[in-house]
Amino acid sequence: QIICMDYSSAVVRMMLSEKKVIQGLRSEDLEVLDSILQFQVVDARKMPYENESFELLLEKGTLDAMLSDKVDGIKNCQAIMAECGRVLAIGGYIVLISHLNAHTGDGIDWLNQVVLTGLRSGTKNMRWEIEVHG
Repeated sequence: QIICMDYSSAVVRMMLSEKKVIQGLRSEDLEVLDSILQFQVVDARKMPYENESFELLLEKGTLDAMLSDKVDGIKNCQAIMAECGRVLAIGGYIVLISHLNAHTGDGIDWLNQVVLTGLRSGTKNMRWEIEVHG
């Protein structure tokens, strides 16, 4: 099961229309894709999924976009990370893709203030291992 989610219903509609025009995809392959791939409008700060229901979460740009809000950006990002921690199964992975460079002071501050603070507030008695690539 793969769930592609976005806060914007317009983006979800666009993802659905792009899926239908994947070049070179045979009709039987499209049927298999339809059976495992879902598109949903979801607020990442309050996801409608059960605890520990995902083995892999891919966050690509949502945190960066939310941080552009100078008033509520950090709070919103912490809420997103808390939800990620809540819905992630034990032994699962979160992959974060960000413009922030975690090899710099600002990036390390972001990891501590946003990612770790959020994860800790969304889960209890979890151990997190962080790898930085870039």
